[in-house]
Amino acid sequence: NCRGRNAAGKEGRIVGNGALFGEYGGAAEIIQRGLQMVNYAWIKRIPPTALTQIYLDATGAKDELALMEGLSNQQYHPYPFLAVDVIRAAREGDAAAREVIRWAGEELGWLAVSVARQIEMENDAVEIIQSGSVFEAGGILADPMRAVVLQHCPRAVLKRLDGPPVVGAVILGMEQARFDGYAVRAEMIRTAKELVK
Repeated sequence: NCRGRNAAGKEGRIVGNGALFGEYGGAAEIIQRGLQMVNYAWIKRIPPTALTQIYLDATGAKDELALMEGLSNQQYHPYPFLAVDVIRAAREGDAAAREVIRWAGEELGWLAVSVARQIEMENDAVEIIQSGSVFEAGGILADPMRAVVLQHCPRAVLKRLDGPPVVGAVILGMEQARFDGYAVRAEMIRTAKELVK
């Protein structure tokens, strides 16, 4: 998901329903794109990939044909947590998995750019907060995202969420009350982390 709000209160967002609306980059889309790579390897469009065995193991399918048939017949339902295995394969150097994660990063970048454009902040020092487990992939996902964002929003600053998501909501509430929540953000994060221990 991706949302934003400028200082004047103008809000921007994506639909948030993934592939149906062309919004990619989350775990579900990573496993969907990974499956496409498994198929590409099976039909010899690309070289063999470690993703094949990952998907076979995850579903219990005996081979690629059984995997494709089982998915087509809704016998198998890959779970979003499978994205962790795709990320691991990418970290281990599998070319197809690396392509999936690069693609996901670029798509996430486009979501951020789109929202920045909606709220007319593409030329401002907009802060883009990366929140969610897919960002645990690190640079293999974040670097392609950053490249897309900076190409279209050159003053943007990308940051990994360093505290509980509720801090952002509290800051927005403080701004509604005309209080600078950013002035106490570091203290809120520290305190929230202590409470969550």
